[in-house]
Amino acid sequence: MQNTTPIAGGTIVWRARNAEAGGTPIVFIHGAAGSKDAWTLLSRVLAPQLPQRPIVMLDLPGHGESTAPGRCVVEDFTQDVRSFLDANGWSQIDLVGHSMGGAISQCLAATAPATVRRLVLIATGARLKVFPLLFDLLPGQPELAFGAVRQFGFGPDARSDIVDASVQQMLACDPLVARHDFEACRDWNAGERLTRIVAPTLVVAGEVDQLTPARWNENLAAGIAGAKYVLMLRTGHMVPLEREHELAALLVDFLGD
Repeated sequence: MQNTTPIAGGTIVWRARNAEAGGTPIVFIHGAAGSKDAWTLLSRVLAPQLPQRPIVMLDLPGHGESTAPGRCVVEDFTQDVRSFLDANGWSQIDLVGHSMGGAISQCLAATAPATVRRLVLIATGARLKVFPLLFDLLPGQPELAFGAVRQFGFGPDARSDIVDASVQQMLACDPLVARHDFEACRDWNAGERLTRIVAPTLVVAGEVDQLTPARWNENLAAGIAGAKYVLMLRTGHMVPLEREHELAALLVDFLGD
């Protein structure tokens, strides 16, 4: 089911599985130059295993079908997500974020602790490094920029059709919005906010992730009280696309009531 929620400056478009379920919503936040479609494979596996839980996948401002303008800093995206949750009357959620979406999720969990019941952070970090090549190529040469992601964004077992589809999703993003995303990642620093995260937290890393190396994720988990850390072997940055079944099993165990 696809829906639209007004926020300041435009609308957020989102899709839900188990839309009529009465449990705590699980909200998924995609990464830089992404969209709600990044969660399609995972949500298809997860929804029948958690039938009582609405599974909500949104397009961040400037991404996918959302009409609100893109942002340049994580904190602005975080405020947009808070506005989205408030507009839908969701006072408490479980939150899952990948890469830049993981930074947004950290920020929201730290600044609105009563809102985030449980937190899952995938292939992210308390700080995020961006390859300088992406700034050299964006916004003018998105095909080369995201062609490079094809080479260093995935693990050795990733299916070619999944890689192709992921690159096409990134190419569908406005290249200036994508550049602003990477600027937001470059400038992100959770700092002492990690100490304010009180939600039970699961951090999931890919063993061969070149964009957010496993050690960053492990350090992130060490900075959040009580966080659990899981390493997925032979997996790159695109964990939700590369390991949807394994990730779904982790989420069912961690988020299931």
